Amino acid sequence: MTKSAQEKSTKSTIRKIFSAIGYVLFAFVFLCLVLVIVQFAMHKEPSLFGLRLYTVQTDSMLPSIEKGDVLICKDTDTKYDYKVGEIITFVAPDGFSNSAIVGKNVTHRVLKAPFQNADGKWVVTTKGDNNSAPDNVDIPLENIRGVVVTNSAPIRGLVNFIGKWYGFVLVIILPLFVILVVQIVNIVKAKSQAEKERMDKEKKLAIELAIKDINAQLAQDNVGKNNVNQDNNAAIELAVKNLSVELSLDNDDGDENAAVELVVNDIKEHLAQEKAENAEKAENAEKAEKAENADIEEK
Repeated sequence: MTKSAQEKSTKSTIRKIFSAIGYVLFAFVFLCLVLVIVQFAMHKEPSLFGLRLYTVQTDSMLPSIEKGDVLICKDTDTKYDYKVGEIITFVAPDGFSNSAIVGKNVTHRVLKAPFQNADGKWVVTTKGDNNSAPDNVDIPLENIRGVVVTNSAPIRGLVNFIGKWYGFVLVIILPLFVILVVQIVNIVKAKSQAEKERMDKEKKLAIELAIKDINAQLAQDNVGKNNVNQDNNAAIELAVKNLSVELSLDNDDGDENAAVELVVNDIKEHLAQEKAENAEKAENAEKAEKAENADIEEK
């Protein structure tokens, strides 16, 4: 394999790797979006890989958490052993001190680990860091949405930005559109490359058949030839050998393919010319023989 062919093969491999990575990323983003849309359609809070995002609505957790902060929470279930000091997000139950947020998400710190209340329900006691007293009602474990993993300022900025129509377009719609266009272009290129490889394969097969045809003609022409034509035949055979070497090179260079085709055509023209010359010689010899025979008959 030539240096040029090796470079092309390496570039082709790199393109295939990047294309595969692009397909995986596109599929991943697409599946995530589908999952989120399905959860919205089922009136569920979106969750990916057991994580949820919540935006803080009040100042009850100052100074550790500010209003508007975006929290990443880990999903839990009713069997989770909540510990004192953990920050949790829960749905405010009926009777909550701030009636305006009943049924909405609240983020407070666990003040008392899970215990059974008088009704036999498992609950936790919570309190906002900025509040002077614990919440007036205990929180049933089934109301808890998750444990806060981190408070991310960058995500807060990103979520706020996406909340605006232009932010949604720039962060969500535009990247997806670009990824989609790139994937379409890659698919078209792959089909075009496959078609080119198919045509090159057919061309190579045609040239190989031409070589076999030339060799067959050489073998036939060598029968009964005199020594004068041996040098010509040797030259043709050498050309065929060189042509075979060219075909063995792994390359996609159109110029080299064209050059190979020219060699084939030259060889065919040479053989045709040689056949014509041999035919003319045979015809002249036949005429001479007839003339000689006619002279003998006259005598």
